Amino acid sequence: MVAVDHDANAVELRGPSREAIDAWLDRHGRHLRPVAAEGVAEPESAPARRHDPGDAPRWRRSDAEYAEAVEQCRAAIRAGEAYVLCLTDTAEVPGACDPVEIYERLRAAGPPMRGGILDAGSHALVSASPERFLSVRGRRVATHPIKGTRRRGGSGRADRELAARLAADPKERAENLMIVDLMRNDLSRVCEPGSVRVDRFLDVETHPHVLQLVSTVSGALARGAGVWDAIAAAFPGGSMTGAPKRRAVELLQRIEGGPRGFYSGCFGWIDRGGDAELAMTIRTVELHRGDRPVARAAAGGGITIDSVAASEVSEKHVKAAALLEALCCSAR
Repeated sequence: MVAVDHDANAVELRGPSREAIDAWLDRHGRHLRPVAAEGVAEPESAPARRHDPGDAPRWRRSDAEYAEAVEQCRAAIRAGEAYVLCLTDTAEVPGACDPVEIYERLRAAGPPMRGGILDAGSHALVSASPERFLSVRGRRVATHPIKGTRRRGGSGRADRELAARLAADPKERAENLMIVDLMRNDLSRVCEPGSVRVDRFLDVETHPHVLQLVSTVSGALARGAGVWDAIAAAFPGGSMTGAPKRRAVELLQRIEGGPRGFYSGCFGWIDRGGDAELAMTIRTVELHRGDRPVARAAAGGGITIDSVAASEVSEKHVKAAALLEALCCSAR
């Protein structure tokens, strides 16, 4: 793991042994070359390949089909089976891509808050995630669910107006409130009674491409409970499932019609002392290598009874735009 400490302005390569670190450097060390006088040397990318129109992103569902899935979610909510459902869709781009190149393209518009690359050989994950799943420091555990997204405007004034509308939107507020309540319930299973609290509620965060409505829930881990207990209690993240969580997962498995893969899981680090920083695998590209390499990206949004299908289709595309642009450029 390449650990970047921004506070100390330091970078450290970590691994299970000196031999493992040396082997990693032999394979990937070219990406750590120092800055040359004329600029940063370009990393070696995947072999060049011809791009044709057939390589355009292919969504699992058409816009009309996704709109129908939104209505299926609303019907389930109307029937009392759920309060909110996080509906998602997956797009594929065929061809081999270099994970470092994709990550550099995602960073071009601004550094991700919780970005990273995990390369396991046959698969790789590239994420520019804005959302924290769990943070553990000593006995303190916190989560930062995101619900509510708008594309940024073309100026500071436009951003401020959009942020005000996002913060006041009844549908987005209701969706965020339900997920905050779900995460309070999850953390209360492993925290000291009375310690779980909402530290921040319905704040608008500004990211390179979007504005997002974010809340923070935290608590003090109970005696005998640790990071693994917190993960077991909170996984999968409520912002990517819905409420109530178990029934939401069952409904979405049927409505979405296919697996999510790495999307809506989590990634990050856990140290020997039990501290951890885990991000949601959203704004994430999943690379599959082999005879028929393919890259996948997913996006979606929370559906409530007040959702408008056309708006949900638009939100899906807004969230996926930067990922698909990075993928299509890398696959050319």
